[in-house]
Parts: sequence; structure tokens; C-alpha cells
Amino acid sequence: MLQVYPEFVMVTQQMAMMEPIYQLYEQQLASREEWGETLWRDLNVTVLNEGIDGYLSKARKLSKPIRALPVSPTTHNIRGPIYKKILRQTWEKLRIKCDFGKS
Repeated sequence: MLQVYPEFVMVTQQMAMMEPIYQLYEQQLASREEWGETLWRDLNVTVLNEGIDGYLSKARKLSKPIRALPVSPTTHNIRGPIYKKILRQTWEKLRIKCDFGKS
């Protein structure tokens, strides 16, 4: 006889709901890596800003139950700390690459 564990069912459902958040995270992480490889001479700030805004837009388009999860990027001020962190890390990678290019 199988016993049902409601906590396990609830956790399984929540993990399934987190999958779109994780996929979005993986996509933006790959983009950040790509942007970080950009040389200063090839940098197009508009492309960088549009890319970041695109991921923020995708986060806002997640279904309401997913956006309500505590790990969802939209439960935080999306234009605040998360946005600034992404920009700061990307710019730092660009700055380091530029510094290495000078040596």
C-alpha cells in the first residue's frame, strides 16, 4: 500500500513551478557570460540594455503563481538590486577584459 506524503507532493509541485525561473536564470547567465567577453571597442550599450530589459520582461511575463514564489525575481524590486547586480557584474567583467587588453 502506498502512503501519500502531502509535504512531498507540495514540495514537488513547488519545484516544478520553479523550473521556468531556473531556465530564465540559466539563459541570462549565459548572456552575461557572452556580454562579459565583449571587448570595449565592440561594446554596444544599447544591445546590453535591451538584453537585460528583455530578461526583466520575461520575468514579468511569468505566470502569477510563479511570480508569487519567494525565489521569483519579480518578488523583488526588479529594477533595483537584481538589475544593478547584473549590470555591475557585467561591467566589471568588461572592465577586467579591457585592463588585460592593455597589458
